[in-house]
Amino acid sequence: MARRTDARPASGYRIADPKLVRGTAGIYRLDPGSPAIGAVGTWVSVTHDMDGQARPLRRSIGADEVVAAPVTRDPLTVGSVGPAAARHLTVA
Repeated sequence: MARRTDARPASGYRIADPKLVRGTAGIYRLDPGSPAIGAVGTWVSVTHDMDGQARPLRRSIGADEVVAAPVTRDPLTVGSVGPAAARHLTVA
């Protein structure tokens, strides 16, 4: 019997290019033509994406949804954490 060299199951998944695009802040997001959009189905435990947008009933794979809802929070960037973030602080 041949031994598998990876941990992937034999079936139940697909390999596809998620079609990520890099935004101006350096954050990668799903392109509107991504096969990951709506690919998960119903997954009730994750209700909002990384932008604070409510996830629709048919959810996408990953941290971002491609929806028209307004962004209510931004994901962390290199400039918003660590030593670089101190340059953006103001002391009252």
